[in-house]
Amino acid sequence: MIHYELDNIGIIESIIRSSKRYLSHEEGHYQFETAIMDFFRNTILKGVSSQEWTEALVQLKEQVIEIQKDEYEAEMLMDFDFISWCDSKIENRSFIDVVREKANKSPN
Repeated sequence: MIHYELDNIGIIESIIRSSKRYLSHEEGHYQFETAIMDFFRNTILKGVSSQEWTEALVQLKEQVIEIQKDEYEAEMLMDFDFISWCDSKIENRSFIDVVREKANKSPN
């Protein structure tokens, strides 16, 4: 995600390949890790249109919402608001604006 945000698209394929290799030797890796790598491999690396990108991002967001229901997965996703990141990309808004809006709506 960082390299996507930095527009280092050329390095993403190598990172995905390396990460997949690493995770294949790890036990108990997160579903989220696989979902995000599959998303980037199936969108950026295949050069999809912006409409296909948005549709894939909506599907990824829904998938992550389901993944978060797992206590083990939810722990990892506490460090970064991935859902807000997806919303910012889907709505073409800044990440910080989406996070602020969520914080203002939150009863806590």
